[in-house]
Amino acid sequence: MNDQLIKELEFILTHPSCSVDNVETFYQTCLFIYDEVPLFIIVDYMRKTKPRLLREWSARNLVVQKIINEMEIGTDELTNREINIRVDLSGVTPTRAGIYRIEWRTELDEIDVTEYFKGKSIKVIDKKFGEVDLIGYSKVANRNHYNLYLKIKEELT
Repeated sequence: MNDQLIKELEFILTHPSCSVDNVETFYQTCLFIYDEVPLFIIVDYMRKTKPRLLREWSARNLVVQKIINEMEIGTDELTNREINIRVDLSGVTPTRAGIYRIEWRTELDEIDVTEYFKGKSIKVIDKKFGEVDLIGYSKVANRNHYNLYLKIKEELT
């Protein structure tokens, strides 16, 4: 049952117009349909995939707020997380300006990627050069695919 429930939750969370209302409706429907609802599993899944939405939901739902407290999930974990992306630039040819473009696939939605980028919370690490600078990104037509534009730190002017 848990796997099916997570698949249904994932469907809701990946919908472009997903909101706290949708998550709350999903939860209330589960309470009506199932004898038991594994809220710990739902909260843990959302903590990993949609921390911002989980924070908003916990502000409205006291049961979720209590679960977060029991799981000892700090507010900073729901707001100040960092994404680490490992890349290998050895096979990528840079532009004349020294900018590398790579494709990155993620489960995060565009709103979350934008928040991480604006908060400078995306860390890109190359096998040879170590940490490189993410100077920009663009969304590819396919869902959850992005072009990352990187520059090696020594090359920054």
